[in-house]
Order: sequence, then C-alpha cells, then structure tokens
Amino acid sequence: MARGWSWRVGAGVLLIGAVAACGGGTANGGPSSAPGATQSTATGGALSGACGTTDPTSIIRTAVKAQSEATSYESVSSSELSGGGTSQMLIDFQSPSSILMKLTSASGTTTERIQVGSKGWMKVGSSWVEAPAIDVSSILANAGGFADSVVFSDVAKVGEDPIEGDAATRYTFSADLGELGTTAGTIWIRDADCLPVKQDSTSSITVAGKAQSAHVVVTISRYGQVTVKAPA
Repeated sequence: MARGWSWRVGAGVLLIGAVAACGGGTANGGPSSAPGATQSTATGGALSGACGTTDPTSIIRTAVKAQSEATSYESVSSSELSGGGTSQMLIDFQSPSSILMKLTSASGTTTERIQVGSKGWMKVGSSWVEAPAIDVSSILANAGGFADSVVFSDVAKVGEDPIEGDAATRYTFSADLGELGTTAGTIWIRDADCLPVKQDSTSSITVAGKAQSAHVVVTISRYGQVTVKAPA
C-alpha cells in the first residue's frame, strides 16, 4: 500500500485478514478487543472439524468461505511493494459491520479508523473524531479473500505444518485475479475447523495504473474472540 487507505492492494491476495494464531493485539490508542465467543462458534457455519473435501482447490475456497462467515477475527498483514517500501495493516472485525483498522504506511504515517454499526470515527492526533461511515463489506472484500471468479492453477497440498501449536495443513497455489493481476503463494489452513491462519504470497498487480510486485504476509487469529467498541 503506497499511501493512505489503499486497500485494493490486498484484494484477492488473501489478507485473510481479511491470518497465524499468533495472538495479536489491539491498535494503539483504540478500543480494546477482548475474548468473547468460544472457538466452537467462531466459524459461523464452517464444516465441523474438516473442510469436507480432499480436493485442494475446494479446500481453499471452503476455508475462505468459513473465514468470511466468522463472527470475528483479527488480521495482521505486512505488504511490500516493489520500490514502495513496506506497510503494515491491522484489522479487527466483528460481524456484521464493526471494524477497527490501523494502517502504517511505508513512510511511517499511521491512520486509524473505527466503525461500530453505522457510526464511524477517525483518529486525528491523539483524539477520535466522528467520520462518515464506510462500507465494511467492501473493505473486507478488497483486503482479502478470493472471489468465485478467481481461476486457480497449480494448487497442491504440501503437508502438515503446525501454526502456533495448532495442527494445520499447508497448500501452495497460483491464481489469476483478473484485472487485478496474478498471485502465487502458500496458505495454511487449520485442520480442526478449516479456517485459514496464515498466507505468504507474491503478486503482480496494478496500482494507480502502474504494474508492481507485492509481497504480502498475513496472519489471522482470535476467531470469535474480538469485540470492536466505540472509542472512549
């Protein structure tokens, strides 16, 4: 992300984040995210205990769907653009439309936003001020996940590779993102509930009409355990 809220850089690159069970924290100066629902309710409809298929491509799609139906989660991503430095993004999401976002650009500028339902705030200096509501579903779609139209190739199961003590399976993939470009990388999917917990991918994308390479590492954790609150 070169600057500002350039969320589309992560589109289709699985900022499924919108990924490892690494705990993560809350954005500095924002509201706290506290444990809430138990792990068993985190997926909001995911297949119990497995992805329900042995086909690697179907497993990735099932995991993405399970993440999109989660009641809440925390995503932490690092994005490095060719010639553009590295940006960091934290997303705390609570279904259906509450979100905390903190973006630190390559230049070191930090932007923070909170939305709870239809009410939004932006951090200015050390204070929170009211801001227009944003389309949370669009933010999440542009910050992670593969649309049904994405064409996968070279999808393969690599093998068991635990993440933070949780049994997980690693898969490699390539994907055509249409007008956004192409991506290839590795995704880790937790065995117990078919939820994605990490992704490392490199993409050829177009940003502001310029072709660039983007290396994105995402971890998703705290499924069903995040609460997004209005700033105090």
